[in-house]
Amino acid sequence: MDILVLSKIKHNGTVYEKGSTILNISKKDAERLIRLKVAEEIKYDLIDKFAHDEESEDREENSETDFQKILDENPKQDKKKK
Repeated sequence: MDILVLSKIKHNGTVYEKGSTILNISKKDAERLIRLKVAEEIKYDLIDKFAHDEESEDREENSETDFQKILDENPKQDKKKK
């Protein structure tokens, strides 16, 4: 599992700054960091959709707009228990 670090953490003796990625972390450790709200899982399905989107021929010029469109179409779900 790969995760994105949301705030500075120390994991297994290594310090990770906000915005860093931790690749190939165990599912158990990733779930713990996600539960603590210091990391989130990297969703490759969104990245793959962006990378293979054929609607835009000029990716460099439109990439920010295209990626924002993908984010808008896939809002983060609220996982709070009611």
